[in-house]
Amino acid sequence: MPTSIANLESLIREYGALAPTTAGKAAAEGQGAYLPMHLLRRAIIRSWLGWHAGEEFGATSSKMAESLRRAYEYYRLNGDYPGARAFHDSFLIQCAILSGDAGLAAEAADFVEPALPGSADEVGTQCWTGILKYHVLADPAAMRRQYDRMAGSSPARVFVTPGPALVTAFVSGRPDVFRRALKKAVDRHARLASKAGALAKAEDGSIVFDARRMGDRYLWPWADAAFAKLAHRRGWEIAGDEFWIPARYVAATAH
Repeated sequence: MPTSIANLESLIREYGALAPTTAGKAAAEGQGAYLPMHLLRRAIIRSWLGWHAGEEFGATSSKMAESLRRAYEYYRLNGDYPGARAFHDSFLIQCAILSGDAGLAAEAADFVEPALPGSADEVGTQCWTGILKYHVLADPAAMRRQYDRMAGSSPARVFVTPGPALVTAFVSGRPDVFRRALKKAVDRHARLASKAGALAKAEDGSIVFDARRMGDRYLWPWADAAFAKLAHRRGWEIAGDEFWIPARYVAATAH
């Protein structure tokens, strides 16, 4: 398991840079249609990098809140982002959950769209978003309907996605199975990093993670971590690892 991240401070500065402040500027830079997911993915990645740098989580959460505020503004200016709304919503609710702020999570849950009958958008991703949405809104029946609708409609693998067994255990309320599924998710991500050539042994024998080799679509398993954060709020014991999904990161709150 990796013990450090190469060029950590440089990465934090890179991912901490906020996106353009106006929709017009974003469009001019060719980012308009993809800006919310781009902005929120960077915020999610920066939160994990900041954790490994020892940043106080309240400061991290505040930065995520600013990214969320800006994302809502982009939605207001650009409408429903036809063809991309499912991905924008997915990152919106994950960022809000990972911020550790229950108020931000509730606001996002009210805002995002679940999978609906006849939806022409990315149904698998919408179902996954809907599961998170209705858990936060304390509506287990609606959450179960989103899970049932997901059958045969796996989320697109454009970015990291939650492990199917982990989602099943979460919806079914099975903490022991969830813990095992979370460990498998962590192991799977470690194998992915190894395959990408992102893990290297330093002279002292420690393992160093090169995030730039991994790429920011799969940099760390944030999708599994969002479910782990909600599972922790349920009172479930979360035994991840201390690199990919640190237990204390999962337990951290904004205040």
